[in-house]
Amino acid sequence: MCHPCPRTPVTLDSGPNTPPTTVTAAKPALAPPPGHHHDLVLGDLGFIKLPEGRGIIGSPDDEPGRSPDERQQLFSLFDPLFILTTEVLQSQYELRMHENPSHLKQPLLPVTNVAWDDAMRFCELLSSEIPEYMFRLPTEHEWEYAARAGIKTPFSVTPDKQNHLLTAIGKHAAGDHDFLVRFLKSYAVFGDSKPHPLGKRLPNAWGLHDMHGNVWEWCDGVGHTDPDHRVIRGGAFTSTDVWGVRSAVRGEEFHDTRKDSIGFRIVAIPK
Repeated sequence: MCHPCPRTPVTLDSGPNTPPTTVTAAKPALAPPPGHHHDLVLGDLGFIKLPEGRGIIGSPDDEPGRSPDERQQLFSLFDPLFILTTEVLQSQYELRMHENPSHLKQPLLPVTNVAWDDAMRFCELLSSEIPEYMFRLPTEHEWEYAARAGIKTPFSVTPDKQNHLLTAIGKHAAGDHDFLVRFLKSYAVFGDSKPHPLGKRLPNAWGLHDMHGNVWEWCDGVGHTDPDHRVIRGGAFTSTDVWGVRSAVRGEEFHDTRKDSIGFRIVAIPK
């Protein structure tokens, strides 16, 4: 006779002023990565709530590294949306998918070598595990809105570092390229041979880590050049130039593409 598996409590924490709610999850839950601010904690997943409002996405015509598909436009967010603080960890993926496709295997590295279809399956399983929320990939507009965190410059840094960033960009324009590279290494992983553990770089103004570089992130929606393409955002450790990890940078890959430089992050929407 089969016996049901024990169910493990999961804490739903919607912010510092909201008492946590406990539900049961069908799979064992780990703790989310320590040392980060979270507005919502669902087992081993920590999320930031995106502020509602409007922001400009895309890049101006004179931004270095700009491509023609980065047309500037206004984006508005008026519904509650929580986005994962980091890219999905290998440990979080393996817990639900019972496999780890990453070639370099470490629990605190981003899961890589995952197709867009794999990421969608992960979201489906998570939505079954925690039915109070719907999980999906962010649209590329949502992704860039989160990456910019209300900042119009090519890179998003904490407010206290804005003047440092403007100085670094000015030095780059004057020919001192190394100064900008050294400054952004505190926020982004690029020009490297492998991904780095998540959450070790400084966050942007909204507390999100690894939006610049480390690994490209799958987004929801069809690409501009082929109906079988899906959008990737953010650049990766393989990006050789600092302008390849800008907030506006984008790429496209076939939905079944698997690379060591592509991972994903998810959003949670209350039902």
